[in-house]
Amino acid sequence: MGACLRVLLSALTGLLIAISVTYNGIFAWVAFVPGFFVLSKASIKESLAYGIIAGVVATALLFSGVMQYGVTYYVVIIIYNALQGALTALCYCLLLKKIKNPLLNIFIPPSIWVFFEYLKTIGPISFPAPIGTTQYQFTPLIQLASITGVYGVSLVVLWVNRVLTEVCIETVAFIKNKKLNSKNASNVISAGLIVSSILLVVIGYGNNLLEKNPIKESGIKVSLLQGNIPIESYQKQVQFPEVRDSISRRYFEMTESALKNEKPDILVWPEGAVYEKVLELDAYKQKLLKLAKTSNTLFVIGAPGTSANGYNTNSAYVVSSQGEISGRYDKVRLIPFIENYQAGKGYFPIPTDLGNFGVVICFESTYPQTLRRATLNGAEILFILTNDCGLIKSSLAYMHANDSVSRAVENRRYVVRADQSGTSLIIDPFGRILKSNYTKEKNILSGIVNTRNDKTFYSLYGDYLPFIPLFLSCLVFLKK
Repeated sequence: MGACLRVLLSALTGLLIAISVTYNGIFAWVAFVPGFFVLSKASIKESLAYGIIAGVVATALLFSGVMQYGVTYYVVIIIYNALQGALTALCYCLLLKKIKNPLLNIFIPPSIWVFFEYLKTIGPISFPAPIGTTQYQFTPLIQLASITGVYGVSLVVLWVNRVLTEVCIETVAFIKNKKLNSKNASNVISAGLIVSSILLVVIGYGNNLLEKNPIKESGIKVSLLQGNIPIESYQKQVQFPEVRDSISRRYFEMTESALKNEKPDILVWPEGAVYEKVLELDAYKQKLLKLAKTSNTLFVIGAPGTSANGYNTNSAYVVSSQGEISGRYDKVRLIPFIENYQAGKGYFPIPTDLGNFGVVICFESTYPQTLRRATLNGAEILFILTNDCGLIKSSLAYMHANDSVSRAVENRRYVVRADQSGTSLIIDPFGRILKSNYTKEKNILSGIVNTRNDKTFYSLYGDYLPFIPLFLSCLVFLKK
């Protein structure tokens, strides 16, 4: 195999990963095959290069939407993910060369990817993007996430890719030598049967859960306001008061319309829908409190705020149906290099008459740990408030929305995702999207949610799965 072909195959893996995230998760089941095929005969130095190529291609396509924040930021993200690609490819290649048992050689090397997925959720500079989130439409399969987190779904996808890679390797060898290596073929068939059995068990388990838990038709009615205001308006509002006024006017008009026509129990504004600190400026504050009280509706409002020591915060407020501010959440995980707010203290639910609300803002929903901690702390309904108007033309907006489905299944909670411009969703505890709004026009999305207080295995024990392949890999390298 020529060097150019190996480079192209590595790039193809990056391309297929991007396509699986953006268009259809079915591509994830073969996305790693070209890369794994190249690494099967690569040297240690070559594995680093091929990992970097795949990482650069996938990241450049997926994260193009962040270029609005500057080319430097875009380049930093590409470098960050390219390094992950290099390290993953290196570890994969080392494990391939070290493990002599044929079946272990098929199952352990791709598993290390799951540990690197987890690494991308820790530290101040991190950008989670588990391949398991691409399967959000495959509802029976993703029920596994309630036990393993999204990483379990990633692992199954990677094992299928690894088996298919071995099929390709043996097929090429047969074409080249005109002879079948019966021992290798037997190992591939054994691995294929094991993976197929795992898939059947997981899908059977998921289907059984879905049949026993049909979609509920009654409960708490929630309405989400999606103003779909373009980013250009937000950029102009500081200099042009008339633009700022038109934005706030739109959201107040939509609020009154939703209260009159939808009559929700909960009304939700997305993240930073209005530039002003609407629950600190008296005119706006009194209007919202009055609307909540007269309509007997509970409000969840995404809005800028001020901390006790005078710093700006990215916040979410809960206004009770009695017309009082009953709680507040300040965003904890801030976007590196972009958000200059004071971070909040933790993921603590806001008690209300309709249950305990767990709230996260924007980028935080990509981290499995955030809503897991809110659930452990007593959250009974989960809210994601975001404003993706700057990402509306990029695939990053889809990736961000898809994460919400995993968070619902992991914690068995209804998830309400209110997006100012992008994708608003209402998701049930089994990952079924009950209501969605993908339009680019202002819209009021209404649906039914319910409270839950049970805890899943994942909620209780967290991110244990990524450490299993790490432990097995360490055993491999320590063994003489």
